[in-house]
Amino acid sequence: MRGGGALTLSGLPARTEPGKVYQLTLTLKHAGMKVAGFLVSAAGGKFLPGEGVEIGERAVRSTLAKAKQGEVATWTFSWRAPGDVLQAAFYLSANAGNDDQSPFADTIYLETVRVKADAPKEQ
Repeated sequence: MRGGGALTLSGLPARTEPGKVYQLTLTLKHAGMKVAGFLVSAAGGKFLPGEGVEIGERAVRSTLAKAKQGEVATWTFSWRAPGDVLQAAFYLSANAGNDDQSPFADTIYLETVRVKADAPKEQ
């Protein structure tokens, strides 16, 4: 937590199951924030299409339509756990902006979340 704010990712269990889809929620809290955006990339797994986000196979980001949310911004998206690794990592970045169209007085949040995965089942 910095400057009274926080960036969190929820919806992940302590251990993921190979191939299971998880609905994740990214939350950014920052006092005085007027606009917000994010980019999350994953080492392992695959992001799935969702509302208000743009996806790539290994990354998901916010869209302009969801930028103005007030002092708490949330985004929900889905992620399919990999079937071939024992740990996945998420690299979170978010911008809490003051909507003055400049990079000054904005705050960037960076976090890493790691989750262990169950071993793939032998066939």
